[in-house]
Amino acid sequence: MSNCAIPDFEEHFNSWKFSDVEIEILEEASDLGVKRKPGQLVPGHSVILMGLSSYCKAKLTNWSTETDLSSAATVCSTRRTRAGSSKHRIELSVPAGQADIALRLIQSIYQSNPDLADVKDEQLMQLLLLADRFGVPKVQAAVTNTFKSASAENLQWSTVLALLDLPDSCAAQDGCKDVVELAMQALLQKLGDLDLVWADQQLQELLLALPHAALLRLVQHKDTKAAAEATVVYTIEQWYRKQTGSEAVR
Repeated sequence: MSNCAIPDFEEHFNSWKFSDVEIEILEEASDLGVKRKPGQLVPGHSVILMGLSSYCKAKLTNWSTETDLSSAATVCSTRRTRAGSSKHRIELSVPAGQADIALRLIQSIYQSNPDLADVKDEQLMQLLLLADRFGVPKVQAAVTNTFKSASAENLQWSTVLALLDLPDSCAAQDGCKDVVELAMQALLQKLGDLDLVWADQQLQELLLALPHAALLRLVQHKDTKAAAEATVVYTIEQWYRKQTGSEAVR
């Protein structure tokens, strides 16, 4: 469904009026053994959530048969609200420090055409991954469209690496394929000539710090330059030694 066909529900975002479900945003504990704090409660509207989030649809459809009440991010139960009435509650378990991003995700669900121009690259990546986790393709599309509006030169290096290391479930989406290619262009602009890389200490450090997925994309890409195949082999060997600490990089 295209965004233009989706009504705008933003007036109902964070409003208890007509709300028939609760959404609890729970941050995952950053350290093992640390008890999670109670999450932020956000009013929800099942007819909106079921239509725009596959995760919420599954939870609301199956709430009455949920039995594993201890499983983070998979619980949908009936509990007492602040007002004393019973409502279904959907728990969104998110990485530590990303409660605000989860709230932005919910807001974007309610918006017909989410405007994310004010969101920084790091938060956009977090929003993209949360949209993938909770099955919100509309927000995934909004994030990828925001990234595509920028040029490869303007992508932050950390964003380039994160886009090249997306989980398969996210990278396989059509919109994500486009931004992964944009990130690949940025990688090639910086490290696409391996002979130049090994002549520059700063570039070497960037290359040796690449995630595995990014390194594979680099050495396998048709536009990566190397005077000899031995340079590619040397690159892989040096990267491996750096990652494992098995031998000092020469």
